[in-house]
Amino acid sequence: MSFSPAQYPSLRLLLAACSGILAGVGLSVTISFWLISAGVSALLIVVFSYGIERRSVGKSFPGPVTILCFLALVVSAFAAWGTYRYNYVDSDSVLRYLDREVLLHGTVSDRPGKSGSGERFIIDVHEVFVDDATVSASGRVSVFVRSSMPEEDHLTQPGDSVWLKGTLKLIDEAANAGDFDAREYYRRLSVHSSVFVAGPWLVQNEGAGKGVPFDSYVVRPVRHFLEDALDTLFPSGHERDFFRGLLLGERSMIDPEVYDQFRRTGTAHVLAISGLHVGLLVLVVLLFLQRFRQSMSGKWLVVIVLAFLLLIYSQVTGNAPSVRRASIMTGVLLGGYAAGRQVYPLNSLAFADLLMLAFDPLELYQAGFLMTNAAVAAILLLYPLLSAPALSWQGSVGRACRAIWNPFCISLSAMAGVSPLIALYFGSFSVAGIVANLPVVFLVTAMVFSLLPALFLHLLNLPLAELYASSAWFFAHTALSVTGFFSSLEWAALPVRTDPLMVVIYYLSIVALLYFFYEKKNAGLIITLLSLANFICWYPLLHAMQASERLIPVRTGRYIALLYASQASTVLIDAGSGPEDLPIIERQMLRSGIASIDVALQLSSPDTLVARVDAETFMLSDRQKLVLPSMLVARGGKDLLSIWSGDGSSLLVAAGVEALIRRAGGQPERSVVVLLRRFGIDEYRELAAWLDRYEPTECRIVCASRMPQKQRALVEHLALRGSAVSVE
Repeated sequence: MSFSPAQYPSLRLLLAACSGILAGVGLSVTISFWLISAGVSALLIVVFSYGIERRSVGKSFPGPVTILCFLALVVSAFAAWGTYRYNYVDSDSVLRYLDREVLLHGTVSDRPGKSGSGERFIIDVHEVFVDDATVSASGRVSVFVRSSMPEEDHLTQPGDSVWLKGTLKLIDEAANAGDFDAREYYRRLSVHSSVFVAGPWLVQNEGAGKGVPFDSYVVRPVRHFLEDALDTLFPSGHERDFFRGLLLGERSMIDPEVYDQFRRTGTAHVLAISGLHVGLLVLVVLLFLQRFRQSMSGKWLVVIVLAFLLLIYSQVTGNAPSVRRASIMTGVLLGGYAAGRQVYPLNSLAFADLLMLAFDPLELYQAGFLMTNAAVAAILLLYPLLSAPALSWQGSVGRACRAIWNPFCISLSAMAGVSPLIALYFGSFSVAGIVANLPVVFLVTAMVFSLLPALFLHLLNLPLAELYASSAWFFAHTALSVTGFFSSLEWAALPVRTDPLMVVIYYLSIVALLYFFYEKKNAGLIITLLSLANFICWYPLLHAMQASERLIPVRTGRYIALLYASQASTVLIDAGSGPEDLPIIERQMLRSGIASIDVALQLSSPDTLVARVDAETFMLSDRQKLVLPSMLVARGGKDLLSIWSGDGSSLLVAAGVEALIRRAGGQPERSVVVLLRRFGIDEYRELAAWLDRYEPTECRIVCASRMPQKQRALVEHLALRGSAVSVE
């Protein structure tokens, strides 16, 4: 097997487009630069295409210079588009009304997500009522409505026109390094602000917005039919929630414990509406339309019918990226077959991605987009290689073994594609997934094949529909039982730490190995393997040398904990305000490579919470001094701790400016850490005077995650007084 770049034009353009988006978002370059670059590239294409290269006798057209200019045009265009979507908002943006109570009018743009405390969705804002006047506005806003409605009931649907009242605020940043950064996540969805709505009485739903008859007369009736059919055919329970999540995209309906079982077993991909479900739907439709595929006109009729059905299904399921990608890819493949042209699935995948990125370049940063593409690409590239030995298996035994081996190869290929991304985003690797995917994917496939006839027959013959529904329920129940069994194993999922560089090296190595293998270039294969082995051996050591930070703040809401590592011991100062904060500390320990806590010190947290920390030694509020071979800890008063380590370093920790001012004695320790929950002008003056008087070698000011922006700005102004003061 040999690869030719000419077979994959969309793949080449996709690589250029992705490079442009990464450059546009990652580089501090204005949009004007990219637009000028695109204009120059277009001008050079004209000059070389219709001038220099066309006049050159005996040379191929287009020439290498024209091709390079065209690629530069694609890079520059996508970079400009990515820069605009990431860094710019319209002049009438709702951000003008931050920290003000407003009345917003807009259209719900995504599938609402339910939780125990309320409902979350995104609206595209059209108008704002403020200061007794209605003004036009634009922008996307994340909305959370506190509600106790049953989880199967929703306040809104995609396409609804709503009025709602609340205070507009910026979305919170990540409290700690490595935590989920909600502000960055929503920014890549072009959402920059949020509104908290105290209850459903502050939401007025006007129904489907005007000018969308397709939604009103096609999408909503289909969705309501599917919801009614599921409620009629299946009893309440995890199985029906499974059907709603898988068929309608309502993943919030799935019990968190059930979802965690799928996650631990590496089978959570079956819960996301993706190519598996779209492919099964297309297969069922093709079975009914097979007779129409005998002529050219019939083939195109089938393509049009399938495209229309996939458009409806995509809208019904909330227009998820995985459904859009699978639908576009399916349309390209079927269109190519109908036209009688050879179609390359990898090129079709790249074409589908190009269309999606052309509409929204920030889609490139979505975990779902990356994981679905990684899974499909891995199946297309690895499955032929893994399944090749089975082609020689003959006889009834060979056919039976192939029936097991081929699905296993598909699952293994998909896992090889998505496992690095799962480790990057979720910090785990599912060992059980290697085995669990085979029965779970089979059961889900059988379930879908039983479910689709049940839904269709629900219109015609209810008893017969219930027969198929009982089969679907059995397969769903068995799939849930299988995932429950595998997730109960201690080794089902292992914690794994990785970073983007390691993920990139992994994928580049896989591509290089596949290329050298198919091209039969053994030298390149060996060099790639040796380079990968060197990287695996040396990278953890280099990473550990760079990760030399000895003082790590851990923000837990209003409280701040500190991880302090000396040469001989690791100390935890405080543990948050409640038991729910302990997992946050554990995640930061895992991220920082801290295996265990030697000493737990109480500063502001309750004694009962500090005592729950898995540590060897404790110093609670009733102890004034702690003497250890590696360090000495003394309590200098309320909310004040002094630590002297055996390596000669010293640290003073104060929970608030008042505690620091109350400190008695002379020159303080070399390093001072001030933990702040609030900071006003009085604290500013007191801390400034203290810094001028004692001039510590280092003063680190750590602000709580919920400190108001104006108070944090005051802290940052104080830090301008000298290089010894830093703000975190």
